[in-house]
Amino acid sequence: MKKVFFFILAMTLLCSCVGLYDAGEFLNVVKFKADYSNNAIAFDYANNTANNTINDSHDNEYVIPPSWLDIPPIKLTGDYYLFAEMRYHVVILSISREEAENGTFSSDSIKSLIIDDNPIEEWWFRNDQKGGRRFGIDCYDSECCPYDTAALNEVIKQGKLKRYFDRMI
Repeated sequence: MKKVFFFILAMTLLCSCVGLYDAGEFLNVVKFKADYSNNAIAFDYANNTANNTINDSHDNEYVIPPSWLDIPPIKLTGDYYLFAEMRYHVVILSISREEAENGTFSSDSIKSLIIDDNPIEEWWFRNDQKGGRRFGIDCYDSECCPYDTAALNEVIKQGKLKRYFDRMI
């Protein structure tokens, strides 16, 4: 009986979706002041803070990070979105994510497309490196199966984000 149990456990671990614990340590839940689900987002690099930097250097004031185009936000309940990455000082652009992905934009052209320079109403951040307040979402950052956000939606509905996340804004 023990051999069967361990065989099933091993097969589940080897064949199942990648859990958040394996896929990454950071999770961002964001609520904007308006519905910007179809808009591109840029980073206001000039107003960056020391503890929230991009890992490469830019001479531009505004940047559309490639990671924001590669991994789209996931719609959650209550106008919240799940982001793989979020930064302080983001701006919302008048163009769609697809237009941003297919175009090349200078800092000045990005600046001319800004429709909201202070869009975030709430930003909740989970840093699993701190330990103690783990919250997992299966398959985030993985293409193995659909995203499992049911548990996170339930946390939002119950008003318990502060139990698992730190409020940044």
